[in-house]
Amino acid sequence: MRPMLPTLSLAFGLALIAALLGWIGTGAVVAGITRISLPAAAVVVALVAGATFLGAINTYQLLRIDNQIPPFHRYLPLYWFSWSLGLVLPGQIGDMAALSALLRKHDIPITRSLGRTLADKITSIIIFALAALPGIAALAVEFPLPIMQRGTAVIAAILSVCAISVTLVLLRNSLRLRHLIQLATEIPREITLLIRHHPIPLLNNLLLTLIKLLVTAAAYQAVLGAVSPIPPPSLTTVASLMSISALVAYVPVTFNGIGTAEITGVAVFGTVGLSAANVISAYLLLRLLVLAVAWIPSTVWLLTLAIGRKNAAG
Repeated sequence: MRPMLPTLSLAFGLALIAALLGWIGTGAVVAGITRISLPAAAVVVALVAGATFLGAINTYQLLRIDNQIPPFHRYLPLYWFSWSLGLVLPGQIGDMAALSALLRKHDIPITRSLGRTLADKITSIIIFALAALPGIAALAVEFPLPIMQRGTAVIAAILSVCAISVTLVLLRNSLRLRHLIQLATEIPREITLLIRHHPIPLLNNLLLTLIKLLVTAAAYQAVLGAVSPIPPPSLTTVASLMSISALVAYVPVTFNGIGTAEITGVAVFGTVGLSAANVISAYLLLRLLVLAVAWIPSTVWLLTLAIGRKNAAG
């Protein structure tokens, strides 16, 4: 049954996208995607790459505490490849499992690497949740109070599911049953160690996560402006509304939130006057650009490793 879950997750996400395209009209979405110019696409690519680079710095400065971690120039490809894998796995924590597996080759215990990367992931969820609050408040103006109350309950439920999903997916994909007790004790211990004895790296992590959020919001703002005939919302507005859909994407229902994030994006950005066609165009275009930023360097890195091993063997 387990091998079927990724297939079902991908199929469900694609079905949601197909339903959106059928509702909005594929032609309108394609027209929006093809509206972007090459310079605008280059700006979005640079912003996505910059946000990913900040993410690498963020995890590196936590992982290097009490660890003989590789130099940053060697760590960066490991992080980039792990992030690439996370883009095609359910939820948004496949990168944690992949990175921890790669770091085991450098004698870093998996519980330690999972604990440090989980601390980074929790910080991201907290920042996204705080950034989403103004957007939720704006939604309260748009919708009647009873609907907003239900919406707030849904957001709270999403946050709860995010926390539970982190544990469940790690258990299912990363560790064997005999490691359950070790997982339950050592990962919280790692996080507690960071809080008690290394507050400065955690504060740096918080600050860099906030900067990463703004850089990511700038990428959303740039792509929305490129596909829409009307100016995009302000950076702070985009950051808040984007954070709502990002929280939804953390729930491992589909691959990296495909479909669920788009539906949420249509709902939240519709409150600031953006059409569903423009929002879907922006989200799908951004997904394509993110995949390119992730997998082109990762593929080059993998080919370089393969060539190096072949030459060494020959």
